[in-house]
Amino acid sequence: MVLLRKVLMKLHRYLLLASLMAAPLVHAQVWIKVATESTTVSVTLPAGSTYRLGSGTSWSSSTIVAHATTFNPLFFPSGEFPFADPAPGLVKELDVMEGAASQVVVTIDSSTTPATTTTLSIPGTAPPSTISTAPGSAYIMTFSGMTIIPGSVDALIFGTYTTVPASELIGTLLTGVQMNVTLGGVTMLCSFGQSFSNGTFNLSCVVAAAVASK
Repeated sequence: MVLLRKVLMKLHRYLLLASLMAAPLVHAQVWIKVATESTTVSVTLPAGSTYRLGSGTSWSSSTIVAHATTFNPLFFPSGEFPFADPAPGLVKELDVMEGAASQVVVTIDSSTTPATTTTLSIPGTAPPSTISTAPGSAYIMTFSGMTIIPGSVDALIFGTYTTVPASELIGTLLTGVQMNVTLGGVTMLCSFGQSFSNGTFNLSCVVAAAVASK
């Protein structure tokens, strides 16, 4: 219990430092899974999308489509993949990178009758010209580059009392965390938004009912 309290105190300090450094925010590279490789699935990407194909730690290079492109079926080596098989023998997935503009990806699964069509809308990352501070306005805050410095007291605590990688432990501790974050005089209620991956995590934030003004 004492160890857990120490770890939580350390984590609280990391989050506080991250929130203090959150302006300006640099949007991390985020990949969105759109479909799993299958002979019965087709995927259409809009012009300008950046995608990758792979599994686990084996991925193709990032590829940009100059025009609307359909992979029919989404199965290697068929389709329009301009690269070698990035993960031979493995079932791969198609990911699309978040971009400045919003993207609409259409997936059709013909294994059902009638075929199932799914439309995935991926929001753009370009900041709006104005930010609403109205209560209920929702935003995603992305933090990246979070790590534990080798040789530090924090690294010693994590390394001595657990065999779980620090990144996984941080992600576990963040699950269920909720906090108030104040930026520019506006208070938001934030909760952990996704798994901790490669030092990057998201907070899902909503402007609180009572907005504090400068």
